[in-house]
Amino acid sequence: MATWVWYSTQMRISASCAIFLITCYCMTLKGVVEASIIALSFTQIVRMGDLLTHMIHTVGHIEKNMISSQKFFKLLDIPKENYDQAPHDDASWPQKGEIEIEDIHARYREKTELVLKGLNLKIEGGTKIGVVGRTGAGKSTLSLVLLRILELESGKIKVDGVDISKVSIR
Repeated sequence: MATWVWYSTQMRISASCAIFLITCYCMTLKGVVEASIIALSFTQIVRMGDLLTHMIHTVGHIEKNMISSQKFFKLLDIPKENYDQAPHDDASWPQKGEIEIEDIHARYREKTELVLKGLNLKIEGGTKIGVVGRTGAGKSTLSLVLLRILELESGKIKVDGVDISKVSIR
């Protein structure tokens, strides 16, 4: 929006400068150029400034819509979650809630730095824990990995002895 206002202002300034130059030119040629031609020139310059402003505004809208389309097609390239795994047959699972994390490594996107590096942890079933640490220590990432919102690059997470990477997300 600010860019459009800037361009609009620049167009109006350019039109004003053109009117000033035509006025100076007509004053030097006093009596040579008819008044109707001068009036027509003024109206066309003002109209041309408005047309250029409208054109820039339209081009901005087209660009905005094309970027929206581009973002939509990028969303189609995001890899889908793996729903094809067999569901876990044991309806009583999990029973104790024991969590065992074995040497997990995770990153948010391919070709980026690992955010969890070799984490090992065992939490007994029924135990309440709190995860604390500095900003960027991996607290949220650990939650995302436990809920399988973020898939592991390597390592295993077991809940009551069952590797959760083998359990269907459904």
